[in-house]
Amino acid sequence: MKYYEVQRDLTCKSIGSKELYGRYDQQIDKFATIKEVKSFLKEHYYRCKKVKIYRDTKKEDHKHTGYIYRYRTPKYSYDDTPKINEDWVEVKEIKATTIII
Repeated sequence: MKYYEVQRDLTCKSIGSKELYGRYDQQIDKFATIKEVKSFLKEHYYRCKKVKIYRDTKKEDHKHTGYIYRYRTPKYSYDDTPKINEDWVEVKEIKATTIII
């Protein structure tokens, strides 16, 4: 069985803050088709600025693995200040095999 997994690490910081971004949630969504993944990403991140994510590998210097989507949110957080959000998003194809233990 094959399916697609969208892993999202949600981070934010207050606008104008010199602090680093802090991760406040991690979400994993599963989809049957790549068409469903594209629809999901379009619905959530259509107007966002996006930047590539790279990871270091043993064989290569780096590998493109996903995108960071940047956007602002209004004053609805716990400290009543607007936030800049960065969602780190990676899409993975999962090939699941049933095993008997």
